[in-house]
Amino acid sequence: MKLEQVTHIAAPREAVWALLMDIPKAASLIPGVKDVELVKDLTYTGTLQVGVGPMKLNLQGELTASPNEEDYTWSLEGNAQDRRLGGGIRVIVEAEVKEESETECELYVATDVQFIGRIGTLGQPLIRSKSAGMMKDFVKNLEKEIT
Repeated sequence: MKLEQVTHIAAPREAVWALLMDIPKAASLIPGVKDVELVKDLTYTGTLQVGVGPMKLNLQGELTASPNEEDYTWSLEGNAQDRRLGGGIRVIVEAEVKEESETECELYVATDVQFIGRIGTLGQPLIRSKSAGMMKDFVKNLEKEIT
């Protein structure tokens, strides 16, 4: 399932970029993300606890970041499993921070999520709605953190 979102943030591009490059801090702005820790060069472990419809997911996994500071883009690749449910996800996130003005930037995020096992039975409309809501909450929290 592919999701794209474009958001305008009332903050300079450099401030948004600096916050996004602090992966544990940026991850803490996503509802349900916990215990993000660096394990080696730009590879992190963490947990996502989220309710989707009737299911409560407790996904534990690993994420690797690949930033490009020259053009303010980065990608993240991750895998996580919910051992209790016997399913998991694989995610690839591509993002870009574009300067709109000295005090505003645009954050473009494209996410490709593959669901494995029982988690995939939830249905794309339900998952798409939950993901969109989480992204909106992330942007709100990002703006609060920067201002």
